[in-house]
Amino acid sequence: PADSPFRHIFLGRGDHTLGALLDHVRLLRSGGSGDPGATASRVAPGLGFQESRFRRQLALLTWTLQGAANALSGDVWNIDNN
Repeated sequence: PADSPFRHIFLGRGDHTLGALLDHVRLLRSGGSGDPGATASRVAPGLGFQESRFRRQLALLTWTLQGAANALSGDVWNIDNN
């Protein structure tokens, strides 16, 4: 993981991966129908596009990217909330 911290974003499983986010976007582009591509892409058939799930996936992916970037070169996303 230290050598390639971004690897799990592309090759991993779960809602925090780029593949899961793209599969969900495909549902939106197809009109939210339960097309055959949706079942092959690990999205439950018949559910269609869900905005709340998409927002969560995008947040998880962004958070994962932030953590991987920080692991590579220090705290590059330093945000001062004060």
